[in-house]
Amino acid sequence: MSQAKLEQFRKEVRKCLTKAGEKYGLEKQMELVKIRLDIKGYRCAGQAVRKGFQFSVRFHPDAIIKHWDEMVNDTIPHEVAHTVCQMNPTLGRNHDAGWKRVCRALGGDDSRTHDMVFGDKPERTECWYRTTTGELVDLGPIRHAKVQKGASYRARGAGRIQKDGFVGHTKPDASQPEQEMAASTKAPEQKTVPKSTPKTKSGSKAEQARGYIQNLIEAGQSKEQLLTDKGIHAKHLYAALEFGTLGAARSCFVANTNKLFAK
Repeated sequence: MSQAKLEQFRKEVRKCLTKAGEKYGLEKQMELVKIRLDIKGYRCAGQAVRKGFQFSVRFHPDAIIKHWDEMVNDTIPHEVAHTVCQMNPTLGRNHDAGWKRVCRALGGDDSRTHDMVFGDKPERTECWYRTTTGELVDLGPIRHAKVQKGASYRARGAGRIQKDGFVGHTKPDASQPEQEMAASTKAPEQKTVPKSTPKTKSGSKAEQARGYIQNLIEAGQSKEQLLTDKGIHAKHLYAALEFGTLGAARSCFVANTNKLFAK
C-alpha cells in the first residue's frame, strides 16, 4: 500500500514539473529533473537540489505517507517553484516575492515552513563520566568521541572530564562505592601534553556547521536570509553540536556562512 502511494506521489511530482515546464518555457529541462524520495530525519519534508546543470527534487517518504494532502498540495509546488527559479533566476530566488509568485502559480501556498510531524527523531546516547572531583556528568556523543581520543573538558565547578572517567552509557547509582570514586579522582600521571588537542577536520564543530549551512544553501537560502535567521540556526547548532554557549554557536554560524559565500 505504501509503495503504491509513493509511486502515485512520483506521478504528482512529474505532473507539477510538466505544468511548470509548459508555463515557463522549460519543458525540456523539466523532463530531466530527477525525483528522489530519499530524505531522512524528521525536519525536512522536501528539497530542490541543483548540482551544476543537474536538477532534482527530494521528498521525505514518511511525510508522504502521513501527510499526503499537504505534501501534494503544498510541498510539491514549493520545491518545483525552487527548481523553476534555479533554472531561471530572473523569476525569483530563495523565498523572495518572485519565488512566491511561481509557487502560487503552481498551486502552492508560498509558506516557508511546515508543521508536519514525521520521521524518527534519533535517540540521544548517554555517555556518563565521573569528573576528577567525583561528580557525574553526561556528555553528548560528539564530545564523548573527542574525550576518548584524548581531549578533556572542564565541568563547571566539578573538576575536569577525562578519558579514564568514563563509566558507561547508563547513569550509575549515585551511591557508588567510595573506593570507585577515589579511583576516578586519582592524581593525574605526569606527562607532557599539547596545550590543546587538534580537531580532526571531519569531526570539528566548524566542519559540521559548514555542512549544515551548505544544506541550507542548496535548499535555496541566501546569505542575507541565513544571517537574518542566525538566531534560529544558532539554537540548532547549540543543541546539535553542544557548544558551550549560544553566543559561541551564533559566532560559528556567522563566520562559516561568510566563509562559504566568500568562495
